[in-house]
Amino acid sequence: MTSLLPEDFDHLDSELKVLLKRLSKKDAQTKIKATDDLKAYFISADDNALLELVYIWPKLFNKMALDVERKIRENMISCHGILFTRLKKDMAPVLKSVIGTWLCLQFDSSSTEITKQAIESFQTAFPNKRADVLTFCQAEIQTFVNDNILFHTVETMSKHPLNSVLLIEEYTKKAMPDTIHPRKCSPNTFAWSLAPFQSSRVFMKTL
Repeated sequence: MTSLLPEDFDHLDSELKVLLKRLSKKDAQTKIKATDDLKAYFISADDNALLELVYIWPKLFNKMALDVERKIRENMISCHGILFTRLKKDMAPVLKSVIGTWLCLQFDSSSTEITKQAIESFQTAFPNKRADVLTFCQAEIQTFVNDNILFHTVETMSKHPLNSVLLIEEYTKKAMPDTIHPRKCSPNTFAWSLAPFQSSRVFMKTL
């Protein structure tokens, strides 16, 4: 989960710069209030302002949306849903970068509201193409799960939000067996067939 760098802020308006800097604070209450304000900004901002966030959104979302604080996770999935609902195709270039966290939040057992928002935002963004999205992002989903379940140790996970591994375990147990788990899917199932979308350019045109 890569942190934002100073150069990531250069093109943003002053209000958004302040908000993002507050998100980097260690104090939980400061970050909760910052995500509250970020959500309010997303609701009121025009599409042009939101477009400025597209390419830095994966860094921010993947880190903050798996935070130990439930309210932070809830605010981040709300912001995520707003981006994909309003910007639609403009979010396609970063889809693969956020898909793991997005699916993971659909199995947040600590909050039905987070689960609901994660599922509804995914369904709204891809009303008729959800199976195709899983196919298109298969490699990234598997990498996300493998990295967090198989390769991270106590030491490496200590650098990440405390409950990330719990969410990922929930995702693995509930989602993987029916979608992309290699022991459950045959090479002929949709989750293993990349033929319809052999390039991101082809897929992005269909969104």
